[in-house]
Amino acid sequence: MTLKLSLSRWSVFRQCPYRYKLKYVDWVTPSREISNKHLSFGATLHTVLAEYHRMEPSQRTLRRLLELVEQKWQSRGYASEQEQAEYKDRAQKLLQPYHFDPQDRGETLLIEETMVLRSSTGRGEFSGRVDRVVRTPEGVIEIIDYKTGRYPEADPEVDRPQLLTYALLYRPRLKPGDLLRTASAYYLEGNRKISFPITENALKEAGAHVAEMFRAADAEREFAPRPSSRCRYDCEYYGEVCLPDEVAAPVEERIDF
Repeated sequence: MTLKLSLSRWSVFRQCPYRYKLKYVDWVTPSREISNKHLSFGATLHTVLAEYHRMEPSQRTLRRLLELVEQKWQSRGYASEQEQAEYKDRAQKLLQPYHFDPQDRGETLLIEETMVLRSSTGRGEFSGRVDRVVRTPEGVIEIIDYKTGRYPEADPEVDRPQLLTYALLYRPRLKPGDLLRTASAYYLEGNRKISFPITENALKEAGAHVAEMFRAADAEREFAPRPSSRCRYDCEYYGEVCLPDEVAAPVEERIDF
């Protein structure tokens, strides 16, 4: 049997092995879907940017970009029409600096695509969905992941493992002469980008990280639940399979994409 992992599956495994088992081992169909404003907001902006970059350069006007927010808006999870309007206004304000001063100029090589790495034994598959890959004006290839959360002032390295993993996934697509040099987290809030160099040692580090994920997931036998404050809004099995009284009240936490 092939063990299939991704960064999102690994995140579920780390948060709660029992949820991982229900979702990806037993394939239990839940009676509800996860719905919150953070997910909807992030999904909207990612869809908008993907559509924007598929356009011809002459079509990428501010007006068209803001129209895409209206057209692609995902409304699930908001508490009220007023809250939706506030978030929609925030989305448009985030995109205006991006339009006028983009930090991701270059020829688009890939947009919103899932890539897969298979182990030599065929027992493992690792996948990841990359937002965008560009060839910069300097001629190097850059992996870009767009972020809709707050800029990580306290820990600028927080996105490095994720981005190096994306570089690892993209590497098999390189052609002779291609220079894969940079992976960047692009925070729309503040229109700021954090870039990390891609070296052979960095790719080996990413490969070791992926291998460790597979070892941990493959070795798990108990799949014990880990009740937390996230369960009420982050688990589709909450109140159905897990006992509600084991879980604390929900809290607002940073959710990034």
